[in-house]
Amino acid sequence: MIINNITRENHLFYIFEIFRKAKNIFIISPFITKNINLFNFRNLDNLQKIIIVTTLKPNDKDQYSKIVYFKELYSIFNSKNIDFEILIDNSLH
Repeated sequence: MIINNITRENHLFYIFEIFRKAKNIFIISPFITKNINLFNFRNLDNLQKIIIVTTLKPNDKDQYSKIVYFKELYSIFNSKNIDFEILIDNSLH
């Protein structure tokens, strides 16, 4: 199977399909979107815990954008009683 981002069954579609069934999710990436609407975490009914490992380097603009995103995620997960952890590892790339 070839997955591309031209059709509706793109990478995001398949990630959501995997996440939709998951109880625990680990996301490890130095890159975090600023767009809270990119992925609908509200529709993950089986989700019990999510852990995000990312970077948060000093004196970097990500300290502003990521924090806003994390606060919004916390609000979503808190309202659904989902455990949420953020781990910082500035050696990621």
